Amino acid sequence: ATVTSANSAAGDLAPGQSNVFSAACPIGRRLTGGSCNYFKPDGTAATPTDNKVVTNRISQPFDTVSQTFENRMICQMTNNDTIVWRMQVRSICCRVPGR
Repeated sequence: ATVTSANSAAGDLAPGQSNVFSAACPIGRRLTGGSCNYFKPDGTAATPTDNKVVTNRISQPFDTVSQTFENRMICQMTNNDTIVWRMQVRSICCRVPGR
């Protein structure tokens, strides 16, 4: 199987806000994992003292209608800091055999 780091989505999160960020796998690939990250809008990494962003949930959503897991990763994050942070969610996808 060919593993690729598929879609990655990012968005800014203002102080005191909470939001859900999502990244889906493309057709022909299946979600095998993912991650949630945050950094400053200029690309600077968070330092050990920058611990005011909370990842409330990281999951693969379940569709109750089709009774299957969706082919995307979601991250619900809360910014408890006084500055804007850029949130990023990444879906790790694997090629589906025969596609």
